[in-house]
Amino acid sequence: MNLLEKHLSELHTPRPMILPPRPARFIGRSLEGDKDKAYDKLNSCLPLLPPRIPDSIPSHEHILELAVRTELARVQGNYTRAQQYTASAITVIEKICDRYGIVDWLLDQAYFAHEQTILDDARLLAQCAVNVATQIGAHHFRKRGLILLQQLSDNPLQPEVYI
Repeated sequence: MNLLEKHLSELHTPRPMILPPRPARFIGRSLEGDKDKAYDKLNSCLPLLPPRIPDSIPSHEHILELAVRTELARVQGNYTRAQQYTASAITVIEKICDRYGIVDWLLDQAYFAHEQTILDDARLLAQCAVNVATQIGAHHFRKRGLILLQQLSDNPLQPEVYI
C-alpha cells in the first residue's frame, strides 16, 4: 500500500481543521521520469476516494481529490487543468483550513508554471504566495517563494524541481 492509498484508507478518522498531507504530489514527482507509471499510480487512487455529492459541504476528502487530480494534470503536462484544480482547492481551503495550505498550493502551482515556462503565471503565483506567507508569518514558505522569484529573474528558463 503506497502512502496515498494509506491516507485514503484513513479518511474517515477525525481530523483537525488543518490541511491534510498531500502525498499525491510526491507520487507524481518521485516518478517524474516514468510518467506512465506516475499516471497509473495516481489514477488508481481516484476510485478509493469517497463519491462527491454536488453542493455538499467542502471537506478534507475534497481537497485530497483535488490534489490527486492536480497531480494527474501535472504528470500529463496539462497546465490549464492543473491551474483549475489549484484554484478549486484554494477555494475549498479558504473555507475549511488555515492559510498555510493556500501558500503551499500557490507555491506548487508556481513551480509547475515555471517548469512549463509559463513565466508570467509563475511570477504572479510566487508573489501571491510570498504576500500570504508574509501576512501569516510562514517564513519557510516565504523563503521558497522568494527563491523562485529570484530564479525567475536570474535565469527564467532553467527551472529547479522543488518538492
